[in-house]
Amino acid sequence: MTMPEILEFTDKLEAQAKALTKEAFRVSWHMRGAINLDQTYALSSEQLDVLQDIIKENFEFTKETKMPFI
Repeated sequence: MTMPEILEFTDKLEAQAKALTKEAFRVSWHMRGAINLDQTYALSSEQLDVLQDIIKENFEFTKETKMPFI
């Protein structure tokens, strides 16, 4: 690999790491203490997908019922 290719590759990895960190914080916030950040990082991608689906379902439910989504 050339130096520019290496730099491009590391930039992509850094962007992916940032996206994963942001999603881990988002899941932890929505779980409101039921799961902490360390536990979120330990989840498999399949488990994280399931939690994200549950969060989306809960958001849609609160939107439909006009309940507060804190």
